[in-house]
Amino acid sequence: MSGSSLRIRYAIESNPGAIMTSSTTENIGAELHQRIRELTDRAAISDLIDRYTILLDTQDEKGIDEDWPGSIFVEDCRLTYPIGGHSGLAGLAGFHDDAKQKFTATHHLSSNHVIALAGDRANIRFQMVATHVHRAETRSRAATDPGPLFQIGGYYEGESVRTADGWRFDNWTFHVVWTAGVGPADIAAAEVESRSEISAAEADSRPGTKEPRS
Repeated sequence: MSGSSLRIRYAIESNPGAIMTSSTTENIGAELHQRIRELTDRAAISDLIDRYTILLDTQDEKGIDEDWPGSIFVEDCRLTYPIGGHSGLAGLAGFHDDAKQKFTATHHLSSNHVIALAGDRANIRFQMVATHVHRAETRSRAATDPGPLFQIGGYYEGESVRTADGWRFDNWTFHVVWTAGVGPADIAAAEVESRSEISAAEADSRPGTKEPRS
């Protein structure tokens, strides 16, 4: 018997558990396949988050594109945001565009992607910080200058679904944790209040509008 054969025989006799049966090999192969699939799914969902984050800022670079939401959301998606809600792909590009057009530019940053896989679905949460640059006309029209920036910090959470075209968002919600600066809703409310005060002052200044003193 050759020296190499002796060494192989000794290795087997001293450690019989090292012998790999066909079933063991199949189990390891299946586990490896599953692990690779999970890593691939996580990478695909994280990429989906990144693409959506960038599209929030670049969606209108070439004018409004009605088709981009289809690369991010499923057909019957449901969104719940501080600015309002929306269901379905129809009109979803306009929903995003209406929000963005209130500003000269926006800059969104996402982080801490938490992805819990469950077969062809996944629960997702990630942090978001968004900076919005007020339009010059917004600042000049406002009763009080809101300053150049409005910022929001919070997190998105919802579900993602595996489709024939890849992973897509399904139910999707944004939760605001903090804000800095004055947002569009506050500016609009201040304008309404200012107009009401002006109207009241003008009414008081008209002859015969004041109550006669007793």
